[in-house]
Amino acid sequence: MPVESVTTGVPWGMVEFDWNGQKYQAYTGMKRINTYGPVAQGTQPYDEVTLSQTTPVFCGPGYDYALRKDAVRTGTLLRAYGIENGFRHV
Repeated sequence: MPVESVTTGVPWGMVEFDWNGQKYQAYTGMKRINTYGPVAQGTQPYDEVTLSQTTPVFCGPGYDYALRKDAVRTGTLLRAYGIENGFRHV
C-alpha cells in the first residue's frame, strides 16, 4: 500500500511492509503498485546533510523497523526528506 509518492523524473511510491517478522519502508516505481483510487503525485523538498559520525540505519521511522546490515559512514552526504518519530527520512 503506497504511503506517499515522490516524483523525481519518474513517479515513485513509498510502501510499508513486514517481512520475516521485521518492518520495512521502501520506494518502488509506481508502475509496480496496484492502487485503488488516485494517488497524489508531486515532488518533496529535501535538505542535504553530511553525517558527522557513523550511524546505524533503520528501514523505517523507529527502532521497531529492521536494522540495515551496514551502518552509514562518517562524511556520507544524504538527502533528508523530513523527520518522523525523531528519525530523518533519507
